[in-house]
Amino acid sequence: MEDRKIEFDLTHPAGIKHVLAHYGFLAKKAFDQNFLIEPHIVQATISALGKIHAARVVEVGAGLGVLTSELLHRGAKVRAVEVDREMAVILRERFGLNPQFSLIEDDIRHVDFSLIERPWKFVGNLPYSITGQILRILTEMENTPERVVLMMQKEVAQRLCEKVGRLSKLAVIIQLWGTVEIVVYVRARSFWPAPRVDSAVVRLLPGKRPARWKEIIRFVKIGFASPRQTLKNNLTAVYGTHARGIERIFETVGIPQRARGQELPVQKWIELERQMADM
Repeated sequence: MEDRKIEFDLTHPAGIKHVLAHYGFLAKKAFDQNFLIEPHIVQATISALGKIHAARVVEVGAGLGVLTSELLHRGAKVRAVEVDREMAVILRERFGLNPQFSLIEDDIRHVDFSLIERPWKFVGNLPYSITGQILRILTEMENTPERVVLMMQKEVAQRLCEKVGRLSKLAVIIQLWGTVEIVVYVRARSFWPAPRVDSAVVRLLPGKRPARWKEIIRFVKIGFASPRQTLKNNLTAVYGTHARGIERIFETVGIPQRARGQELPVQKWIELERQMADM
């Protein structure tokens, strides 16, 4: 079924201004609303999702529906999540008659993903202020999507892909959860209004989570509790009088006594947590 047409070019600032004026709406800083106006970024984002014909796709921050429209055109079953009631009005008018489209008018952090039928994919332009929260939700949910493609701040994307020596807590968790790669960088002027930072489209491919996954996440958080401290000091602060045991475990696992969390190879966290659990 065709979309209801809004006769404005949503790949140009003038078109976005016209459609917002048509409804009497404004772009809201509170929701980090920056509308993508580069068609080739839309195409790169959708290509990163892989095969989408008849696929179930959850789209976060659908906004004016630029990505939504292309997903539906390619045959995806789209469940859009949009917290802004004004954007929801536009989405319903554009796509409400399409049986392949449904709308969840809510904060993405409150959505019950366990209700989504498998397999499914996750895509969207996240509010940059909650990127870390959404990534943590993804790694902790039981109903894991088969593929995730997200727009995020360029520097955040680069940190997720860092290797040993520069790893952050979130990078360790994400890389234990699956593989991560940057699909394409996105200039600030690819949006209207233009944000103050450049962005990147990131693809995440979840793998098989290690055993004791929740315990490993908690363990990594302990290891990065004070990033400037050594890993051993962070662990000792929690495990207390077992400090000498920690030293022996470091020797067994092959970790330097003065290592910091950012210096530990990702897979070493699994072995270290197992050894510490048995201490």
